[in-house]
Amino acid sequence: MKRIRTIQVLFFAGVLASIVPRAGFSQYIFLDTNADGVSTTADRLSKDDVSAIDIWIDTSRNRDGSAARYSLEPTKALSMFSYGVILRAVGGTMKWGAYTNLISSMDFEFGTDRSPEYFYTGWLGDTPLPPGKYKLGTLAASATSGSPRVVIASTAPFFPPVYTFIGSLCGGMDGDNTLKFTEDATAVGRASQETPRDWSGSDGLAVPLDAEDGSLVSPNPLNPQGSLSFSTTVSGPANVLVYDIQGRLVRTLLKEKVLRPGKHSVVIDGASREGTRLASGVYFFRIESTAGVKVGRFVILK
Repeated sequence: MKRIRTIQVLFFAGVLASIVPRAGFSQYIFLDTNADGVSTTADRLSKDDVSAIDIWIDTSRNRDGSAARYSLEPTKALSMFSYGVILRAVGGTMKWGAYTNLISSMDFEFGTDRSPEYFYTGWLGDTPLPPGKYKLGTLAASATSGSPRVVIASTAPFFPPVYTFIGSLCGGMDGDNTLKFTEDATAVGRASQETPRDWSGSDGLAVPLDAEDGSLVSPNPLNPQGSLSFSTTVSGPANVLVYDIQGRLVRTLLKEKVLRPGKHSVVIDGASREGTRLASGVYFFRIESTAGVKVGRFVILK
């Protein structure tokens, strides 16, 4: 594991909000696993193999497709001469493999660091890139425990401190030519100095590893309630069943003689067939329909 060099430029960024209570506009960073260059629900970790996670940034557009700008210097282009990216596993742990930097003009590596929860890499070049959409690099990764999803994080518990950022000719809220990403959109332009607050706009791999064939429990873990979403392609009978870790049926969430094709959602209220509260732990769902059987798991925490 390479230690991060003490030379520390900060990471990733978009456009800042002004110090007055007005949100700024920023660029957009996202993860892609099916090589189509966009973020969709099809982007997810592989259950049986190592996933290739492409990391993209668009310094010309916001997440909603509108033009990105730097609100403190609106006439300045959102250039980029360095970047740093932090990924975080939520709901499980990861093995982060090799990272390939794909920005050839940024050939100086600040450092790369890993833990079961976090991954960081940072790179610097001497030629600022104009606003545009860029594939920063590709990371090999696989799940090692739980049912993780992968998100963009603003900081990670490494030393020296690391951030998700871009280095830019735009000054940044701290005047250090570093536009720092924050997960909290309400913090843009409002957080205290030296706190990530320049921009917000990201998409990670939102579908947990254990969500199969479009079936998704949200939130997961439950505390104690949530919902199970799934889709069917043909009309016919459908059952949604919940089992405990010993394989005992604890609840029937849905029992329909004819369920029409489309997207469906059922409530998981955290109760057993007898109406008592289910204990904290791992549970399994089973969706039976004309199209086949889908299974997955979720966790109840109280």
